[in-house]
Amino acid sequence: MLVDVHRHHMPDTTVAFLRGRRAWPYLEGGLDGGLDGGFVRCTAGYGYRLTPEMTDISGNVAEMTESGVDTAVLSTIVGVVDQLPGPESAALARDVNDEMAALARTYPGRLVPMATLPLGDPRAAAEELRRALDLGLRGPIVPVTVAGRQLHELALDPLFEVAEATGAPLSLHPTSPAFAEHFGDHALMTSLAFPVDTTAAVLRLLYAGVFARYPGLRVVVPHAGSLLPYLMGRIDREAGKYGVWHEPPSRTLRRLHVDAVSLWPPAIRLLLEVMGPERVMFGSDYPFWSTGENVTALAEATADERVRAGTATDLFRL
Repeated sequence: MLVDVHRHHMPDTTVAFLRGRRAWPYLEGGLDGGLDGGFVRCTAGYGYRLTPEMTDISGNVAEMTESGVDTAVLSTIVGVVDQLPGPESAALARDVNDEMAALARTYPGRLVPMATLPLGDPRAAAEELRRALDLGLRGPIVPVTVAGRQLHELALDPLFEVAEATGAPLSLHPTSPAFAEHFGDHALMTSLAFPVDTTAAVLRLLYAGVFARYPGLRVVVPHAGSLLPYLMGRIDREAGKYGVWHEPPSRTLRRLHVDAVSLWPPAIRLLLEVMGPERVMFGSDYPFWSTGENVTALAEATADERVRAGTATDLFRL
């Protein structure tokens, strides 16, 4: 078995919504349906090219089959709902979740979608999570930056309460960081800004006491744990040196889950050593990365069935 916990799709409802807008976020260029491209303008400093792989769900599933992936935990591509004001965000999130639930019915056992939430309104987000879980979706995809604010600034306790009570995992994902203007060249946005922003978001949740208030909260840190595996010792040292937390942060951080989205086997081996295979799950980041290349890197690092499928099966109740 091979379960991919980090796989994306752009729903038709999102493409249609973007095409009808001229304010951020919007879709610039391309033909109806977006299959020829166009550019998704999320914020003034961040966006991405819309490709056929993002919108073609049958091609997505075919690529899974070719790469040996049995089941995928499928999430929307972030950067749209999280940039919208409350009413628009809630309405689009409902439409997206309904479409994702329909995909699960079309590809039973192969696609297990995650929910999209209107995080700018914490109570609406909690209500939509309950509704999405009733539809069969598994936890939410949670952008670490929402309209320029990080998660610890959003008073998300209503959402955390529902997630802890239901056991729904929160899968974090970077999007446009507040400092995007400093990382617009040389692919620094995706190679550096994304892991920096994700790591900062996790640490701020920790220092805000979220993990202490909700000890049963299950959180997935993307992109091979971002910078956490490599900075864990430094984080402990500096937190103790400056008195920012009452115990070594690593005690809590190592209870989080991570995906193994990495094409470098040494990084995956370090991830396994720091977090343990019971916290690590295979991920591809398709269509932004190649599933096959991720499969090859994982095989060079480990053959542990927990990483390939076992941990994900338990966490996402597959």
